[in-house]
Amino acid sequence: MFLHSKDPTRQGRDGDSDDGSDQTDSDCIIPHTWLGHKNLLRLLDPSFSGNYEVFLKVWKNEYPLIISHISKNLDMKLWTPESFSQRYGESKVDIINCITGEVIPNQKMQLFWDGFEDVGSRPKDKKGCPMLLKMKEWPRCTMFESILPLHMGDLLQALPLTAYTHPNGLLNFVNYIPNGFLTKDLGTELLCAYGTAKYPWVGTKNLHVNNTDALNILVYVGKDTNEDNVYEETKVLQAVEDAGCDEMSIERVIKNGDIPGAVWHVYNSQDTKKINDLLKKINFSRGILSQPNQDLINDENWYLDRILRGRLRREYKIEVHTVLQCLGDAVIIPAGAPHQVRFLKSCIMVKHDFISSQNMKKL
Repeated sequence: MFLHSKDPTRQGRDGDSDDGSDQTDSDCIIPHTWLGHKNLLRLLDPSFSGNYEVFLKVWKNEYPLIISHISKNLDMKLWTPESFSQRYGESKVDIINCITGEVIPNQKMQLFWDGFEDVGSRPKDKKGCPMLLKMKEWPRCTMFESILPLHMGDLLQALPLTAYTHPNGLLNFVNYIPNGFLTKDLGTELLCAYGTAKYPWVGTKNLHVNNTDALNILVYVGKDTNEDNVYEETKVLQAVEDAGCDEMSIERVIKNGDIPGAVWHVYNSQDTKKINDLLKKINFSRGILSQPNQDLINDENWYLDRILRGRLRREYKIEVHTVLQCLGDAVIIPAGAPHQVRFLKSCIMVKHDFISSQNMKKL
């Protein structure tokens, strides 16, 4: 689908000055399509200057969106497990068992990368089963640039919608916030984890809310093999369907050959209280009494599986944006929106925060 548009930033290529051509802004045609229930925007050219117009149409409604083909502007060799293992394998990190929540502190990063795509090489739990691991906060968001300067440089030159997402973007309100006001949630970080296609109740990142807007780029999707060195794509496709992805998103995988990596479930910010109400109701049925003002979402202990998402729909009339993220896609999540993500395969994702004028009020 194509849309005629005017670029509100009055710039040429995304983030660059006007090139002086005779083409008017109204002549721009935006390559894009609509997924979900025709309310999930997918932009198809991350560098196209006219993207801002259609972006703003969905952003004012606080909807998530997808920008595909970010990878064409990245040096993808920098973002592989082999590269991280070779450069930082001796570094010590904390790793988390996604199934139990147990933190295994101070491990060589090499241990994590050895089992990234090879289930047989993964550490075993007390029952002798391969652990489902993710790295914990490496590097910390405030230290990303100092620890990974090459990666930061590569990321910054590939960012889409740079007026909003670039640290020096004119519409990125991080530039207008006093130093030290919002350091905890603001920055760039990696999310590296094993795939959970076999575990539909396990989230890679459980339900939570961010105070800032976030751009999440899927930079690597692994080919996970089981203990017998067999790669089973059918389990991944089943997980995509079970997650509630729409037909057009599924066609990206089956017909277009896009490589699926993650599934997001994103709720609107106004649904936060109702989601908390359901979680408290579930706790009460289990004999757990929640405090009146307790925020169960940001406890990050919940992953909403198909049953819980169904209860929200039936009992509270809450609809969810289900987003299938493929290799090279960026998923943009608005500040204040409860969301969760599940890696279907072992993936590397880079999360980059920004602050739009529309969501300044949520700080």
